[in-house]
Amino acid sequence: MVEPIKWELHKFDTVENKITVIDSLSKKEKTYHVPDATHAILKDDVLYVSTSDNKVMRVCIHDDSREILSIEEYKNLDL
Repeated sequence: MVEPIKWELHKFDTVENKITVIDSLSKKEKTYHVPDATHAILKDDVLYVSTSDNKVMRVCIHDDSREILSIEEYKNLDL
């Protein structure tokens, strides 16, 4: 049995630098502020956000932890 996708990208506001994801089951929203965000990908309940200063932030939706990826970590992602 395949689990349904829980989190989905909902809104991406480049003016306010806010990315909102929504729990498709409960309709709960979480909003993250990422300065200079230009692009976002959601994969396996992890949000990857690229910025205009060539950095990629990984945000784990389950615990809201954040980290900036190294160039090697970014290159090794299967996105």
